[in-house]
Amino acid sequence: MSKRRYLVALGGILLHLMIGSVYAWSVFTGPIAKQTGWALSAVTIAFSIAIFF
Repeated sequence: MSKRRYLVALGGILLHLMIGSVYAWSVFTGPIAKQTGWALSAVTIAFSIAIFF
């Protein structure tokens, strides 16, 4: 049972890291739009397509 407990904890940590990267995207949208010269909507659409697939 104790081995399973650590696997569940590890799975939870990995899941939170993956979900956190989605939320952290909003930090990068402004600098990406500024550096590339794209509109913020274009950067957001690119992210939406990446999340969908």
